[in-house]
This record gives sequence, C-alpha cells and structure tokens, in this order.
Amino acid sequence: MNHSDQKKIGPGERRLGGIQRQLSQPGSKFRRYWKTAVGDYSLGHLLQYEIILLMANLLPRSLAQPTRTYLLKLIFGSIGYGCTFKEDLIIRRPMQIYIGNHVTIEKAVSLDVKAVGKGIFIADHVTIGAGSVVSCTGGEIRIGRGSRVGKRCRLGSSKGLTIGKNTRMEDESYLIGAAHAYDRSDIPIIEQPLTCRGPNWVGDEVF
Repeated sequence: MNHSDQKKIGPGERRLGGIQRQLSQPGSKFRRYWKTAVGDYSLGHLLQYEIILLMANLLPRSLAQPTRTYLLKLIFGSIGYGCTFKEDLIIRRPMQIYIGNHVTIEKAVSLDVKAVGKGIFIADHVTIGAGSVVSCTGGEIRIGRGSRVGKRCRLGSSKGLTIGKNTRMEDESYLIGAAHAYDRSDIPIIEQPLTCRGPNWVGDEVF
C-alpha cells in the first residue's frame, strides 16, 4: 500500500514533527545537553545549574530542608514559602518553572521543560508524588491549587495541559496530549510526526 493512501491524521489534528528529529538538534552532545538543561548557552547559568542540583541532591538528611529549597530558589522561576523538595530530582530549564506556596515535590520527580517561552506552573498546596514526570514539550502545564498527583504519574503537554483545583490523580495515571501519526509503512511510528488536536483540561475536584 502506498503511504500516501494511508492518511491517519484526524480532523483538527496538527503535525508537530517527529520526536526523534526534535531531539536531534545540530551541534555537539554537550551543547545539546547545555541547551536542554538550562535553556540558553550562558556558561554562568550552566555552572550554577550543575552546582546547585548536585548540592541539592547530595545534602545529608539533617540539612535537607530548608537548605534544598533555598538552593533551588536560585535557579527556579519562582518558589513560594513552605515548600518541600525531596532528593533525586530531575530538573530541566528551571527558570521556566514556577512553584506556589506549601508545595511538596516528592523523591525522584522530573520537572522537564523543553519548549521555548512555555513553562510549568504549580499552584499552592499541590503534591507531586515520587517518581512522577511533568514534561512540558509544548504548551504550558498548570496544576491548580490543592491538587495531588500520585506516584509514578506522567503529565505531558504538546499544546497545553491544565488541571483544576483540588483534583486527585491516583498512582500511575497518565495524561499525555499527543500521539504519533502512522501514515507511512516504510518508517517506524516513533520517527513519524507527533499529532495533537489541541490543549487538554481536567476540571476542579476530579478524582
């Protein structure tokens, strides 16, 4: 079958480009890591990022709080008061991440911003469970006041994801707003463009 006869893109869906091509930017591996982790090519920002994350993840338990929070405030877009950050965090482009008051980020959470000019916005009294991934590849991710994300969850954003107030996600829940096209049979699906119909919303007080 000719791949041109296999149209699989639904109405309203938009091609975003293959994820492999998005990750395979020109330049050395080090420069790609530099841009991915920090968001720019400032050597000062890179050194600050590396030193602070290393210190934050290696702090002895007796010094972990509030020292870790103080250190992270130096590289995040903003962090409110009364926040708790556990160890083994994975943070990318921290200047595009904004944390409210009394937020708890459990162990081994990944807060990953890939999109230029976008970000992750976490409101007051939110908890992100251990091992969860919040990945902003496109539109903004916003988590409303009082919401709780369980352990090993994954929140993804290609065109935007908003979670309302006082909403609960149980362990291993996934909210991913994109998929791969599968028009062509001559290349793997993972190498075909991502498609997305637009932003996603979860309302208030949803379980």
